[in-house]
Amino acid sequence: MTIVPHAPEPPRPTAPPGRLSRRARTAGESTYTVREAADRLGVSYDAVYDHYADFGGFKVGRRLLLPRSAVDALLAAPAPAPLALPVVTVDGLLAAAGRLSPAERLRLAGRLLAEAAEERER
Repeated sequence: MTIVPHAPEPPRPTAPPGRLSRRARTAGESTYTVREAADRLGVSYDAVYDHYADFGGFKVGRRLLLPRSAVDALLAAPAPAPLALPVVTVDGLLAAAGRLSPAERLRLAGRLLAEAAEERER
């Protein structure tokens, strides 16, 4: 019986340090890192890191990745309308005061005078 030495396999090509392999680049086309998502959204790294699961994010080893579609959809969404706060006027307060009892009117007048005094002191 003859023993034939087994030739070692040639080493697989790897990406140079600091560069991503083709597989990593291909996967990266559909995902953002936490840092990239934070930069795109204009928020802090910590905000995205704390809520990465809300974006459908996932871990690959120690890396956190977020789907580009989720981040881009958030960027494309319309901004929420500002809250409309009611405008309170003196006439409105006086009209409301007409429906108050005399004791309630006195309390309201006292509160308005106190607030006006505070405003003058500022």
